[in-house]
Order: sequence, then C-alpha cells, then structure tokens
Amino acid sequence: MGRARRGCRSGSFSEISCSNRTSRYDGHLRKIRKFRRPERKIRSDCKAYCYCRKKSDFEKVTDTLISQNYQKEIASLKSRDKLLLEITSLLTSAKSLDSLLETIVSSLCNVTNSDAGSLYILEGKEKLKFAVALNKSKFIPFKSFTLKISKENIAGYVVLTGAPISFDDVYLIPADSPYKFNSEFDKKFNYKTKSMVTIPMKNRIGKVVGVVQLINKKRDSSILLNSVKDTEQNVISFSEADIEFITLLASQAAIAIERQSLYDGIERLLRGIVESSAKSIESRDKVTGGHSQRIAAYMVVLAKRITKCNEGIFKDKHFSSEEIKELFIAAMLHDIGKIGVREYLLNKQNKLTDNRMEVIRKRIEMQIMHEPSRKEEWEENMKFIEEINIPTYLDDARFKKLLELKEVKVKNYKNEDEPLLMDFELENLSIRKGNLTEAERKQIEMHVAHSESILSTIPWTEDLSKVPLIAGTHHEKLNGKGYPKGLKGNEIPFGGKMLAVVDIFEALTALDRPYKRAMSIEKALEIIRVEAKNGALDSDIIEFFIHYKCYDVITDEMRKKFTLTAEEILALE
Repeated sequence: MGRARRGCRSGSFSEISCSNRTSRYDGHLRKIRKFRRPERKIRSDCKAYCYCRKKSDFEKVTDTLISQNYQKEIASLKSRDKLLLEITSLLTSAKSLDSLLETIVSSLCNVTNSDAGSLYILEGKEKLKFAVALNKSKFIPFKSFTLKISKENIAGYVVLTGAPISFDDVYLIPADSPYKFNSEFDKKFNYKTKSMVTIPMKNRIGKVVGVVQLINKKRDSSILLNSVKDTEQNVISFSEADIEFITLLASQAAIAIERQSLYDGIERLLRGIVESSAKSIESRDKVTGGHSQRIAAYMVVLAKRITKCNEGIFKDKHFSSEEIKELFIAAMLHDIGKIGVREYLLNKQNKLTDNRMEVIRKRIEMQIMHEPSRKEEWEENMKFIEEINIPTYLDDARFKKLLELKEVKVKNYKNEDEPLLMDFELENLSIRKGNLTEAERKQIEMHVAHSESILSTIPWTEDLSKVPLIAGTHHEKLNGKGYPKGLKGNEIPFGGKMLAVVDIFEALTALDRPYKRAMSIEKALEIIRVEAKNGALDSDIIEFFIHYKCYDVITDEMRKKFTLTAEEILALE
C-alpha cells in the first residue's frame, strides 16, 4: 500500500503478451489498445478474448466490450479535455503570480477531488519556496517557508529525479526509502494525510520550475475529513489517469508561471522606472519633493473608493486594476515635462534670488557711504525690499511705494548715478501674487505640454495608453480657462479631472513649499469647493473626495517626508 509509484502510466494491451493468438485478431486488439484501462481489468478482458474461437464471435465480444466497458472512460476523457481547456483559460487570465499559483492548486484539487494541495516554486538551484497551500477540511493559516532541495524530502526528490511519485498511504513508506514523510503538519493540525501525489512542474524545455503536491483524493468531493475515521473511510488512491492528467496540467502551469513571472518582472521594472523618473524630476525641483508620490496615493485611493461605491453619482463608475495602474503612472509622471524647464525657475523661492538681493544690498551700502546722514532711510528701503521679495500678496499701498523706488538713484563704485532697482528687478518685485513673472509663469506652464509630448513617445501597452492624455490635462479647467489647450467639460478625460483636483489639494496642503505656508485640510477643501463653484474643477469628484475622506490617506508625517514605495502606493485602499 505504501509503495511509491514513479513515472506511472495506466495499463494498456501493449503490456500484455497475446503472441500465442493468431494474427487475424490483431486488428481488433489494436482497436482495443486505443483505450487505456487499469491493468487488472485489461487482463480480465484479454482472458475473455482469448477464449473466443470464431471471428464473428470475437468481433461481437470486442464491440460489446468497447461499447459497454469503455464508454465511461471515453466520457471521462472528454470531460477532462474540457476541464483542461477551462483550467488553461484560468491560468492565462491570472493577473498576478500569487493569484496564478492559487488558481493552479485549487484547480488541481477540484479536478482530482483532492482534499488538500500545495505548491513549491524553485528559488535558485538549492531551495524550494512553499508558495501556496489549500485545505478544504480545515482552516490552516498559511506561512511561507523555504525547503532545501534534497532526496531526503519528497518534494526535493521529485525535483531532482524529474518524475512524479505517488503513495497510497504515506505512513506506509518503506523504511529503506531515501525520502521520509514529515508528519509534523498532521500532528500540529490534527489532520491525517493518506494518499499523496507529487508532480514536477516542467517548462517547455523540460526544466523543473516547481512542484505541486495533492493530498487525500476523496470518493466524494463534498466530504470533509474531520477525523482519522473520515480519512480511512473516504480517501482513495490517486489513479494512473489522475497522475497523467495532473502531469499534463502541471506542465501547462509551469509555462504559465514562467510567463507570469516574466510579466511580474516587467511590472516591477516599470514601477521602478516610474519611481526613479519621479524622483529624478523632483531632484531638479526641490520645492515639490514627494509631490508626485502623494498625488499618486490620492489618485489610487480615490479610484478604488469610487469603484467600491454602490450609491450616488459614481455607483456605476468602476476602475479595473489596469486602469488604476494607469492613473497611478499618470500621477507619478504628470510633471515629467519639468525636465524642459530651466532649473532656476523650478527652484525659485522668492521673487529675486539671494545673489540678486545681495547686489541690491551692496548698492545701498555704497549709497550710505556717500550719504551717512540718510543711513536710517536707506536701511528702511532695504528692509522694505526684503519684505516684498517674499512671495506674499502685494497690496496697493506697498505696490505704490515700490513704484516710488523706481525713481530713486544711487551712486555706483564709479561715483555715477544708476537706478536703485534695475528694470528686471523691479518687474520681479512688482509681482502681486506668487513669485513668477508672466513670462516665467508661461515657461512653467509649458511643462504640461512637455509632459504629454514626452510620455507620448513611449510605446505604452493598450491598458496604459491613456497615460499621456491624463498627465497632459491635469491643469485644464472645466470652464476652458486651464492650460495648455484650454479644453472644456467632457473634452477633459475623467482621469485628468481627478488629477486636477488632487494636484491642487496637495499643493495647498504641502508642507515643503518655501514660498507659502501649508493650509489646513479644512481650508484647502473649502478652496477646491470654491474652484468647483467657479466652474474650474469637477464638483462631483470633489464632493466624493470630501465625503469619503480620501485625503486621510496622507498623514502629516507623509507630508513631511513621503517614504512609501510604488508597490505600497498601489496597495493603498
């Protein structure tokens, strides 16, 4: 009972010697040989045929046996062919390696009436990773571990030999076998393992990439094995046909695993490139560190919560995992066009640079040397210039005073008169709001067009094809007053509308902007509501963002320093 069956094949007439019969029966024997049967039954059938004397009787018996004894097997083969197609379809539709491995084990358990199953994946040349486990009778918490590939354990033995191995009862494995059954699992969870089959998973070139192990084939799949008695009464051995079918499926699974592993590797590479690109952009724009990652987090959470919502205006709006990934990438790379903007503009903190302010300060110091009696007046002028250099709102009174300084002259080192403020210095200090002149603002705004242009050169797959469009519309406004194209309403893609909302909200609440103070969440929400009222932003998206508290995904600590990886951002809920 405990004898292992290695490389098993079901019996066939080719294994039975009938050479002492006349050749006139060969055609009928060949007809029967097409059907594989358990060896005991075939020998019985052969004995019946050997007693036939007349050809006509032989033909009748042959046809009767084929009709009666083989119909069930034919039906079973057809059923398994159908199952093979269905399972192959499931394997090709899996979205990740983890879900693929789970599909493999559950499918094999279902098709063989197995009560439990597990799957090991090769890690390097010396280890197997316990990747998936399933038990239909008991809840057993899964914990992955690695196993050394060795002939001393059953899974390792199958990897090294490349052949399937089956046991009628694992507790009856002969003592002189190179491998042993580890009963620790049974003892720990009060479970009884009896029949077992372990199959190598081979790829196209015959290389073993993993091992699948099925346990306790049941007479009836609905039976639960809650006791040793249940196991003894209801567990049967895996048949030769089972082993052949599992081997076939295991090879399909191995190919699917390699394909999915390659796909997952490409996914990791893409996420790494996206993450690295976002960090490279922000290394030039030190003012907005972590901005793209926080935007991406808001986008992922907003999309997932819209998908889960079954009420309100977005009850029929759903994002697939591929679409969420598309939104994530668009958010991470929405500012990639900043590589086409001069770095000093990206990092401009005040209206004038520190170096330029130092030049103005030297002019005033020089003038104080010429007019020491007016020292206090000149120091007041310098103080005023320093105040308005900070990009707060420049009111009318201070703007008027600045224009008065336009007419003020100072002595240079040649003792010649020159303006206290040069034209470009005056232009920058005259900025009423923010720190950019109109010309500089237009240069900065061009980053959106640059982003779409750069991203459009990438050969995106079909499920990521909207990345350039979404990234290229995050500064468009519903009322047509946005940039760079002045799109209106539904000319803007939904992803672009989402990105516009979270981009403004993140900018308002960011702690790392030196030219402004971070706003409170409440104040920022109030402002984007006003923007919606003025026709700039989508009010439905904003109200959903507020009602479902999508902003809560970013903590104050994340605003100070964002440390989540791309994979962690995509996992946010």
